[in-house]
Amino acid sequence: MGEGDFAGDYGSVQDRNAERSRFHADLAESQWRTLGDLLERKGSSNPRSMLVAVKKFVTGHGKGLGSAPFLLGLRAFLEAQRGRTECVAWVLSPAVFTQSGGEIWMRDGSRH
Repeated sequence: MGEGDFAGDYGSVQDRNAERSRFHADLAESQWRTLGDLLERKGSSNPRSMLVAVKKFVTGHGKGLGSAPFLLGLRAFLEAQRGRTECVAWVLSPAVFTQSGGEIWMRDGSRH
């Protein structure tokens, strides 16, 4: 089998690249839609339920590669807030939720 036969079986490089681009665009659109739906849901925001949610997240996702930067940022945020009377804001890129560990990670990370 010659090189042309192999490429002919799977289409041109440009066709495969276009298909990959469509796949990633569709995936990103789905992730953004899911994140939007999750953020619209109202959860309880009392300190006890937030602590339970953080513990559950760490137990379920703490060893995931995408979790480390998120958890380090959360820790820094909480330490910055401790002892202050004014509220500290933590601004996150939505990509943190869509690119760090899948839909379950996104759901659990965006609670509260």
